[in-house]
Amino acid sequence: LQIGDVQKVLQHLLRERIPIRDMVTILETMADFGARVKDPDQLGELVRAAIARTITRQYLDHENKLYCITLEPSLERQLNENISLTNFGSTLVLDPGTQSDVIAKLQQELDNALSRGYQAVLICSTQLRLPMRRLMEKYIPAMSVLAYNEIASRAEVEFVGSVKAA
Repeated sequence: LQIGDVQKVLQHLLRERIPIRDMVTILETMADFGARVKDPDQLGELVRAAIARTITRQYLDHENKLYCITLEPSLERQLNENISLTNFGSTLVLDPGTQSDVIAKLQQELDNALSRGYQAVLICSTQLRLPMRRLMEKYIPAMSVLAYNEIASRAEVEFVGSVKAA
């Protein structure tokens, strides 16, 4: 594990506004997996799972509720099939119509949640989280994307919307 890898993982976390105060857990996770996992993105995702409580805490309301938007299983499957590994990491490669449809539906669900007073996050599978986040930061930067394994067990999850395939 090189110092540059540590820096990339920390940047990965900070880019998504993830607190890095729990440096012990972050560094321990990187040390545990660093010999086998060379990709900083994958290492960052492993760190995120290790600091799930920290990640979840910032999205909980005063009643310990986490408001979530989900993807219908058929859409999540379709998106997973369109993940491509590039020099810039894993990316969603979608035809323009599908991409704009998914973005519009996510924006609508986020707006619906906000109109009801909920700060909702999108939750999806671990392998889809980072490519989905990369897509969202271009079009809906306010939408946070969490993987199921990043949700702390004590959080009370409330589903406030779901996006269906076209």
